[in-house]
Amino acid sequence: MELQTERLRFLPLGESSDPDEVLPVFNSNPEWIAASNDYAGQAEWDRSDVEMHLWKESMRENSVAFLLRSLETDELIGLGGFIEPHPEREIPMIGLLLINRSWQRRGLGTEAVEAMMEYLDDGDWDRVSVTVLEACPGVREFWSRLGFEIVEQTQDQDKRAVWVMEAPLDDLPLV
Repeated sequence: MELQTERLRFLPLGESSDPDEVLPVFNSNPEWIAASNDYAGQAEWDRSDVEMHLWKESMRENSVAFLLRSLETDELIGLGGFIEPHPEREIPMIGLLLINRSWQRRGLGTEAVEAMMEYLDDGDWDRVSVTVLEACPGVREFWSRLGFEIVEQTQDQDKRAVWVMEAPLDDLPLV
């Protein structure tokens, strides 16, 4: 996947990615770690957690995982990925978009989503989904602003309460 926006460069994420470089992105988002982790009270990851994440992402079928770098500074500002298609929903699913907290509130997340949507719109898809942990209501608000609507409240594979949200791939109200 070769993607670039006005301010972002998407690079493949995988086992060869540097866990020490990726670790600060995760640890700048302690609420997400606490909500997504099996261990109550855990608010940061260590190198082995990142290594496991990178390995899982490199092994997932139909998965595209990427690092997000600033075009201006080449600094790693986030990571993300999607599954095309999701095996149960039969449409693409954005699996993760995590921006380092120091880079948030600058429109970079929206810019990354817009690039992913344009990439997916070149396929045979008319909709895309994202699964949001109910423990992260601010994340739901982000996706809602981008035109995603809740289509289901359920539990994910780890038995966490989630909202499944979907949006059309054409005419997204991205800001």
